[in-house]
Amino acid sequence: MKRMNGYALILAGGASSRLFPFNKIMSDLSGTGKTLIQQALMRAATLAPKQHISILAVKESVLPLARQLRLSKKHFFVDPVRRGTWPALMWAMAHLRRQDPNAVVAVLTGDHIIPRLPAFRRAAQRACALAAAQNSVVMLGVEPGHHAAAWTGYGVFRVDGERVTAFAEKPSLAQAEKMRQEGGWQWNSGMFFFRIRTAEQALAIFQPAMRRQYDHLCAAVAQRKMTMAAKLYAEFPAKIPHPLDAARLVDNTIDFAIMTPLVHGRATNTSRDDLTPLAICGGLPIWTDLGQWESLGDVRRLDRRNNIHVGRVRLDRATSGCILAADQGYAIDVRGLTHMAVAVSDRGLLVLSRQELPRIKEHVAQCAPQKFLIVNPSGVRVQRSGRKVVVSGTPFIR
Repeated sequence: MKRMNGYALILAGGASSRLFPFNKIMSDLSGTGKTLIQQALMRAATLAPKQHISILAVKESVLPLARQLRLSKKHFFVDPVRRGTWPALMWAMAHLRRQDPNAVVAVLTGDHIIPRLPAFRRAAQRACALAAAQNSVVMLGVEPGHHAAAWTGYGVFRVDGERVTAFAEKPSLAQAEKMRQEGGWQWNSGMFFFRIRTAEQALAIFQPAMRRQYDHLCAAVAQRKMTMAAKLYAEFPAKIPHPLDAARLVDNTIDFAIMTPLVHGRATNTSRDDLTPLAICGGLPIWTDLGQWESLGDVRRLDRRNNIHVGRVRLDRATSGCILAADQGYAIDVRGLTHMAVAVSDRGLLVLSRQELPRIKEHVAQCAPQKFLIVNPSGVRVQRSGRKVVVSGTPFIR
């Protein structure tokens, strides 16, 4: 990526509800000594100069992120309202195009663990070069695991050389097994590389109504009419029809708004001309999307009793099969627990059976705005004193 026209955008607006009560991007759950967002900033720095790196965040997280990353607020793009990742990217593009409408943009994730920085840099720089030289949206592929069950948690795409020939949501177990046997499929890393002009062309082809709204937004930003720009932004839809199934509404993401119709050729008003979907594969053989508590098993070693623990955790010999996480400044003391998750941070307290973790988003929604989630603690005693939590008893199953 050319130093003068390359820009890196780090996505950091997730709610982290499946990792309640932690804010995953601002926590060192991987045990590297750096939080996930600090690791993302290191990756971005291999592609763009500091003044061209921006964080896409929600308003309430700007100050803590700025402090942790030692960045000024000018490095942040804040959505006026929540509308999904693709509107958030369009908001950033509307501002960046004032500096250079031909800018190459690297959209990077803020919540992934990629331990091989040199391998990432080589793959990402190759993706940037392709995006700069061709009228293409370029993806980074992740080398998939050998077990089909692991595939069901990720979006996938198929490649022929560098050309993306199929793009799919999280497959079912049966679909994943078929894909694994076919070969040529990659996990979608969620990172994309494109020129702003290329993204605008894709919008015009696949989302013409959204392109017209985007043009109005760009005009308002160019004229520094930010109240009007915020109003226009709020009119972007949070949900859009699935490009391959108009009867189904999906989140307004780059996956659905651009990549799926681009790969599968579903244009609404004109030809694609030379617009092509490309991918760089093989650069991310080790990669973890730390999206839920069970993912800690991919980055943390189990102890002899199959416990995973993070931070200041004290446990007795009767505790087994638990996930235990204390954020910085907190401590957990557990006694006689089996197959449970206990976590504490500034955001609250979690005490939950591991078998309930797949439903954690439902539980979090029900407990809001309280800062604790303790589900049916039959036989479990929870005591909290300042920044220390003591949990003891027998496991509960809802």
